[in-house]
Amino acid sequence: MIEIAATLLQNFGLNDTQYEIRINDLGALAKALDDAGLSAIEAHQYRKLLDKKEKIDDFDEQVTKLLGKPFELELEESEAVTTVLNKLKLRGIHNVVFKQSLVRGFDYYTGIVFEVFSTDPKNNRSLFGGGRYDDLTKLFDDTSIPAVGFGMGDVTIRDVLETYNLLPVYEGAASVALCPLNDAFYDLAGELAQELRIEGLSVMTDVSGKKIGEQITRADKRAIPFVICLGDDEAASNTFVVKHLKTGKEKKLKRRAIAPFVKKSLSR
Repeated sequence: MIEIAATLLQNFGLNDTQYEIRINDLGALAKALDDAGLSAIEAHQYRKLLDKKEKIDDFDEQVTKLLGKPFELELEESEAVTTVLNKLKLRGIHNVVFKQSLVRGFDYYTGIVFEVFSTDPKNNRSLFGGGRYDDLTKLFDDTSIPAVGFGMGDVTIRDVLETYNLLPVYEGAASVALCPLNDAFYDLAGELAQELRIEGLSVMTDVSGKKIGEQITRADKRAIPFVICLGDDEAASNTFVVKHLKTGKEKKLKRRAIAPFVKKSLSR
């Protein structure tokens, strides 16, 4: 699962120096707190504080207030952590570190947890994370099913891609948008769309029933470069106005000339 997370980031264009994968073993943490004599309530509250350790300035003071005495936990790599680290290195993933303060803040985690952090000073934050949660299904059924996964935020990923100038330029799903005046021209739009697709163009036909202006606005928001409106004049003359939305330039063309014109324009 961690390998999948790393591969996703690599496919986005990030290299190993631009993010760090941090892991911890909550099972080992729970045992360490129990061995230290903390009650279940104290251990739970301590984990909540530990999860915020890097975000607060008075961590030690809050721990002392919670437990009535100073308390410092020295948690070493568990066998499970060492095993995961070694397996990841064998898979070529080396930017992984053990982090004893990593808790993830959710009570349903039961073992290894991990988070992915951006290493850029301007955006040094958690991007996403996950872990093992073997007992979560017991909330909904009597059966306990071993499980592991992670949640990935679209906003945090967008932020890190912008930080490293890796945000891709959005390209529309279609090259041409056909905008019928009303449903009387849906058949004409369908015929023209099919002809253009045979010629190798991707075409979106708007059948929303909205006004032409709104249809064009929708096409523009979807980054579709060309629009063709269909009404009485187009149906009668079999001639269509192809409009390039970015420049506003228009070209009146016969049906058979549309595909070559659009293809030539897209190749420039």
